Amino acid sequence: MIKLFLLVILASFSGILYHLGGIGKPWPTKLRDWGCSACLVASLWLFRGPSWWYILVFGLSWVTLSSYWKGKAIDMKWYHWAFHGLGCGLATLPLGFPLGAAYRAVFCTAAIIAVSEFSDDVVYEEFWRGFVFVGSAIFLLTA
Repeated sequence: MIKLFLLVILASFSGILYHLGGIGKPWPTKLRDWGCSACLVASLWLFRGPSWWYILVFGLSWVTLSSYWKGKAIDMKWYHWAFHGLGCGLATLPLGFPLGAAYRAVFCTAAIIAVSEFSDDVVYEEFWRGFVFVGSAIFLLTA
């Protein structure tokens, strides 16, 4: 029960960092890229123990969080959020939990599209995208 509580704390912290990294000055975007990735690795370490694979997960998470996959488009469309969510979900695939990573990828994709497309509140959207990014690690524990 304590670990689940700590997962919620890490996911909430990730949500805050995701938002702060999206604000811009005075907050660097690295708060999102590095901070959310570190929260994900911390949650995995909490439940699974240490692993060298977390270095790769951190790197893939960083790459995914630093891109919205929109190229030169001005406005984000649902399919940009779909690619972002899919990338967030698949960042843990190197851990070798293909079923859990697939569940996580589907959940992240659907949740990030829903949060981003059905809200006009940027703070709400960014917090929940960051929360989903780390909170969805629970799928890796059940598969």
